[in-house]
Parts: sequence; C-alpha cells; structure tokens
Amino acid sequence: MRSPQDEIVTLEDLQTRRTCPQFIDWVWSTLHRFSETEKSRAIGRGCVKNLSRRYKDAVKRFHEEALPFYVLVKSMYANSEAEVWLPIDQGPYDAHLLVDGRTQGIQITEAIDGYDNARRMAILSREGSVPAYGRLHRTKKENGRGYDVPGELEAMPHESIVDDLVSLLADTIIAKKSRSYPNGTWLLIWYHDPLILNDSDYKRIEDTATEAAHNLDFARVFLAGRVDPPSCKIVLDRT
Repeated sequence: MRSPQDEIVTLEDLQTRRTCPQFIDWVWSTLHRFSETEKSRAIGRGCVKNLSRRYKDAVKRFHEEALPFYVLVKSMYANSEAEVWLPIDQGPYDAHLLVDGRTQGIQITEAIDGYDNARRMAILSREGSVPAYGRLHRTKKENGRGYDVPGELEAMPHESIVDDLVSLLADTIIAKKSRSYPNGTWLLIWYHDPLILNDSDYKRIEDTATEAAHNLDFARVFLAGRVDPPSCKIVLDRT
C-alpha cells in the first residue's frame, strides 16, 4: 500500500484555496510529478490495485477536474488574485471561483467515451502503454477470463478522428440537459485534443459546442481543449 507521504495529490490538496497564480503553479508542478509515473491515469481510473481508495479518488479528480479547471484559469484568470478550489463533498459543483466577493460554482464535464477509455486504461495498467486510437480486441485465457489487447496498428483517416470527436462532444453536452443545476452555474466542457487538428477542425468543434450549449440552462459555458498551451473559449454567455 502506498504511504501518505508518497501520494502525489490528496483530496485535501484539491480543496485547498489558492489564488489563481498559485493554483496554476500547483497543477503544473503536480502534473510534472505525475509524468514520472506512466500509470498515473490508470491509477485515476481505478485500474491499479493496492492503492488506497482516497488516493485513487484524488488522482482521478486531479485528471478529470483540476486539469481542465487549470486550462480555464490559465486562459482567463492567469493574473487574477481570485481564489479557486475544488470541493470534495457531493454537492452540485466541481470547482469554485471566488472573485470580487462572489463565489461562482462550476460544473466540469469531460467529453470521453467511458467504456472505450476504461478498456484502454486496463491495457495501460497491464502493459505500460496503449494506443490512443484504433480497434481493441478481446482475447481469452485458458481459465476463460478475457482481456483486451490492441489490434494491429492502422492509420485512421483524419476526418474519422474529427467526426468521432465532434459526435462525442455533442452527445456530452446534450446529456447535461437531463440534469438540473442551481441558477447561475457555469459549465466547463473538456475535450481531448488529439493535436492533429487544423483551423477548420477547431472551428467545427467550437460551432458544434456553441449550437449544443444554447439548449442548456447554464449561465456560461466554456470549451477547453489543449493543456499546453491552454486553450479555452466561452461558447455561451448569459451573464
């Protein structure tokens, strides 16, 4: 079992109030510490055994909430002395921004295919690496228990990657309509930028997010992509 002093991030770290510059520095330094551990995202997805439940939860929340929140803060509040933190209770907000004496609640959503990602994280945990794209195949052991293995490497058409990303993004945003949040809530949508996109691809992604967001009741909707350099835009503003 990993000892507390070895933990890269804790739930208490997440809920610590920091100014925006402090938060940016903390996330970036923590991310670099994780870069020394190939399986950090597998840990966050719960695919590595013999780790405390609280530690896996903290790592998961760092990657799925603190990291996209970093993109928003770095893009729009880099020099602000506003305070930010991520609550660890089960309330309606994933992050808070305290600016000019007013606390703003933010809901964070990751545009991801959960089933496909879980399969890839299991491979990452077992083998140390996994392709981001391409087919996965199910194989069987002698005891009858199956596990996933990557298929043969194959080139995916650029258009297919963009089509899949746009479709996943639209579905993620539309799904938020089925849930209710307090009036004035902001929504941050984070998609995984494959770093092969051109200007027309980014415009298509932004247009898709803008159109889908107008059917939601959030006061403001942000679309975040790249982490370095950070990329975040407002696609809906009712404030």
